[in-house]
Amino acid sequence: MYIASFTLIVLTLAGALSMVNVNDYFTKSNAYENTAQTIDPHDDIKILNEQMVLTGLDKYVINGQAQNTGQYKLRYVSITVNFYDKRGHLLYSSFDAKSYINPGETWNFEVPYRKSGTPYSYSVKVGPTLLK
Repeated sequence: MYIASFTLIVLTLAGALSMVNVNDYFTKSNAYENTAQTIDPHDDIKILNEQMVLTGLDKYVINGQAQNTGQYKLRYVSITVNFYDKRGHLLYSSFDAKSYINPGETWNFEVPYRKSGTPYSYSVKVGPTLLK
């Protein structure tokens, strides 16, 4: 009796759920049409230079310059730096960001390493970037 009741409940729920169009919950609504657009940062941002600098006892920072090489004013750009040990394992990740960057504008970024010891290597990446 319990098994029959349980089976009936499961089948009833399955039937009810099949009537719900799940795609309706994931479609873009009109409310989102005026939000910022994310662009491919590799198209519009160029890292001009970067270097790791020792700023104090076990205090490292990545200093560099980036430029908006695109044709549009960018609302937001972030520069992310990942720091690695000798085996290539991620030790730490941090970023710097700038808002409202005009076409052709160059800016200085600074991303600190906030752990003790010396990172063996690092990588610099651009993103995310917002257009509007």
